[in-house]
Amino acid sequence: MKLFRFLSVSALLCLCVNGAFASASSPLEFLKTHCISCHGPDKQKGDRRFDDLSGTTDSIDELERWQEILDMLNLEDM
Repeated sequence: MKLFRFLSVSALLCLCVNGAFASASSPLEFLKTHCISCHGPDKQKGDRRFDDLSGTTDSIDELERWQEILDMLNLEDM
């Protein structure tokens, strides 16, 4: 089940990178530009901190955090 979730989130992240992050050179650049001021080391709205994301998809935890970001962008909550 974890493998399926990992592959699903990986595929979704790859598809969404072209849309949600089109204005930035990378997903991490997008976060720096649009998200870190509210979700960084000094301030964590909603108890979420994104400045410590590595940009890799090596772990389920990292993928779930990226999925949460994409969900909030798609819902226009961020």
